[in-house]
Amino acid sequence: RYIRKENRFVSYLHDDKNPNSISHNQVVKAFEDSTGTIWLTTWGGGINIYDREKDQFKSYQHDPANPYSLNHDSTWGIYEDHSGVIWIGTYGAGINKFDRKDERFQTMRHYPGRPDGLNHSSVKTIYEDDEGIIWIGTLGGGMTQYNPQSNQYRHFTNDPSDPDTICHNNVWKIVEDRQNNLWIATENGLDKYDKNLDRFYHFKNDGQNPHSLASNLIRNIIIDDENQLWIGTQLHGVDRLNLKKLQDHEPVRFEHFPVPGGHNSVLFQDSDKNIWAANQRLFRFDRPENK
Repeated sequence: RYIRKENRFVSYLHDDKNPNSISHNQVVKAFEDSTGTIWLTTWGGGINIYDREKDQFKSYQHDPANPYSLNHDSTWGIYEDHSGVIWIGTYGAGINKFDRKDERFQTMRHYPGRPDGLNHSSVKTIYEDDEGIIWIGTLGGGMTQYNPQSNQYRHFTNDPSDPDTICHNNVWKIVEDRQNNLWIATENGLDKYDKNLDRFYHFKNDGQNPHSLASNLIRNIIIDDENQLWIGTQLHGVDRLNLKKLQDHEPVRFEHFPVPGGHNSVLFQDSDKNIWAANQRLFRFDRPENK
């Protein structure tokens, strides 16, 4: 945890002798919900809620004797929908929806050969659009669209013989722009999905075009308050795309910003509008210097 006023970091480590310590040292994602509660997903320790006042953690883990417990301890994506429900993606066990009042988890699973469920059990990212539709990115099964009102599913998977399908079946992040298009980070490029036209538009690296995407291995994307899309790549730093210019039909130009390190899986805009990127190190983008 970084305390900006004091310019210092506070570290939290698991302690077997302290039940209020963080449950696992490998934290996958930190997320703040609408109530200001901090949630942490971990790789093997379930999920944690951080109590700011007591400076301690409460964890939820899988309990074989409790059918309403978290169904898997390796947790990835986490999201809060408009009604305050917390959705948690797991590695190999689908989605857990958390009922805060009863502190119970309800699962959504993949059923092989059946359309009434997720398309894959490993869920990396979850997003709710302006119409209340849930979009789920998986590692191996592409993207799933879920309508909570009708309880209907639709799956989007890559077909190598069909260029109009999603770029890749490993989906790392889904966001929505001001025109209600979905932007999808995959392991083989960036997709824009026009929901009205039901069509994918692909953006990929082109070695002959210096303004194309720097790398097809994308780990994260965010849209900032200036309507710019930031793209964190596996090995080639961070890219930026001005969506306003794209909307005005100007030529597609990705700006490239070198970031030392490799796995740029964290992108974030803070309350002061700073853009942060992280891999093995932490970086803050200097807007006046444009670097």
